[in-house]
Amino acid sequence: MERPTNPIQTIDRLSAVAAEYNEASGFDLNPVLTELDLLRNATTSFLEAANRFPNTIDRLMKRLSRLNLMTEGEFGQDPAESRDAFPQLARVKQLPEHDRDNERFLKLQLQRAKNNVVMEFRRLRQLV
Repeated sequence: MERPTNPIQTIDRLSAVAAEYNEASGFDLNPVLTELDLLRNATTSFLEAANRFPNTIDRLMKRLSRLNLMTEGEFGQDPAESRDAFPQLARVKQLPEHDRDNERFLKLQLQRAKNNVVMEFRRLRQLV
């Protein structure tokens, strides 16, 4: 059964963006990349039996889409608003622009965002 949305492509796009942010910022996003890789493997295995579980794949896609759109919490999203991909982590690109004090504050915020993203990927892996 062909689906209009492909979770593997979505995970691959998120991985590419996270890798770009990781390289450009010097902020360690390796835990995010690891969780995306684990989620991709679990989803690939799950898709082999996906015809039996179409609602699960739909829930997975909705949650992946939210991660690609939301800034804060489940309802902090506006698809009509222009933003960077993976907005919770996009602020890593601002690190070079900050002085030492502001950089420390931003790194703390990014650490929290990274922890939230990693936790969500772990939840998604349990879903599939």
